[in-house]
Amino acid sequence: MNNASSPILLFPASGFVAGLCSGLMVILPPLGVVAPGIIFGVAVAYAVHTSITPMPSRARGVIVATSTAAYLVAIIASLLSMRLPGFDNGLASGACAGAIAGGTGAFMVAIALVLSVEALRSFATIIAVSAAGAIFGSLFVIVGVYISDHTTGGHPLDDIVSFPLWQTGVALVIPWFRRRVTIQDLTPAASEYV
Repeated sequence: MNNASSPILLFPASGFVAGLCSGLMVILPPLGVVAPGIIFGVAVAYAVHTSITPMPSRARGVIVATSTAAYLVAIIASLLSMRLPGFDNGLASGACAGAIAGGTGAFMVAIALVLSVEALRSFATIIAVSAAGAIFGSLFVIVGVYISDHTTGGHPLDDIVSFPLWQTGVALVIPWFRRRVTIQDLTPAASEYV
């Protein structure tokens, strides 16, 4: 592990900064379609590269590309979930749609992390990151709707608060399930030479 930065501090800090940038980008119509996914992917790849293990640029690119696709899939999942039986325009339905969208997006990011980063390669990472995505996805909608409907800030303040909420929450969970990687993990045959 690279000891230059503590992952427990760097991941949520990176997620928070990415969330603020994402919330501001959503205000600009063409950028809001992909920017939050790109920004979050860059933040997560930076945090992994800086605090857990150095990553080749190709692996960082995979995380950014997957995060971008995950954001688009989350939007589609949210829209489609609102068409499920029993869903309406209420806050509870919105919270469920947010949980579905947030969990779906986080699941995709978790899969990219598990496949790209040896130290994060565990089933617990997938479960924890996906669960955090669902919980914070639900809060994303609840907090966003409350700010939009019941405060003077309304829109765009809802995005400026909601994106950091989700991205910080999901990033916070990622480093908690890392494991120590040994030479034997990286090269199974290396134990023959030791």
